[in-house]
Amino acid sequence: MTDEYIEAEKKAAECINLNQNYHPCIWQMALIKRYSNDLKGFNYYYDLAKKQGYFVESEKSLKQLIDVFIKNGDYASMVVPYQRLIEVTTDNQQKAQLHASLAAAYVELKQFSDAKKEAQKIFELIPYFPLNIQAQARAEAEAFINGLGK
Repeated sequence: MTDEYIEAEKKAAECINLNQNYHPCIWQMALIKRYSNDLKGFNYYYDLAKKQGYFVESEKSLKQLIDVFIKNGDYASMVVPYQRLIEVTTDNQQKAQLHASLAAAYVELKQFSDAKKEAQKIFELIPYFPLNIQAQARAEAEAFINGLGK
């Protein structure tokens, strides 16, 4: 773990010590523990944050969790948060980008069938894009799918 994360962990611990019910500090500690691959610590603080009322499935929280998984190269763990983030995202362009990101994670996991299915969902959203980017979005989605082969 880098010095930066050691310092962040110390600050989160100080924050928790000052107010054990302040769930944003607890959530930050969960993220720090997950970043350092301390799964037991992550599960403890994740459950505690959730129990104390922190909305661990908010758009912001899911994005933070996905960022940790991306930094760790943990593609398997990011699948469920991506799926949940897609569910809570209302903007069609953002939703399409999330489908593309999830498809890319599936490629990293060598789950090409799932990657193709995820990328195909983008086509359902393209009609809601501004007209000036629809053709490019369609071309990029088609290129991705064609690159997967059969």
